[in-house]
Amino acid sequence: MGTDIRPFVKQYQDAGFDVCPLEPQTKAIHITKWNEPSRTFPLDEFDADSNVGARLGVPGTAPNNGTLIDADLDRKGLPIIIDLFLPPSGATWGRPGKPSSHRAYITEGVIASEVWCGLGGNHPEPTTRKRPRKSCAAKTT
Repeated sequence: MGTDIRPFVKQYQDAGFDVCPLEPQTKAIHITKWNEPSRTFPLDEFDADSNVGARLGVPGTAPNNGTLIDADLDRKGLPIIIDLFLPPSGATWGRPGKPSSHRAYITEGVIASEVWCGLGGNHPEPTTRKRPRKSCAAKTT
């Protein structure tokens, strides 16, 4: 058996993050109505081997009543210029080949989500998200 995840879940919850249990070693959640804004997950709903997801883009689900967002930086060309536009983040992650392709930030209130199509590409008008997405691990872009 691997490391018991529950002490880490407690740390996230104590810090003010709204976290939810995911299936072990995945981003999948199989809990009915998990994404309703009033739904929370006490520590006893996490198994030792659960994965952990954080609710993104919902006001009040991060410390100091903030909004946790994921800046998804997978687009080609972004790593070259992104530091000109975004401040450093204490939480950066990714996958092999793109180890810094995600940055977490805590913002105030509702956020605007915008999709950029790389250097010289077109981008649509920003959209505002007022409801949680359909996945705890969803991106804000």
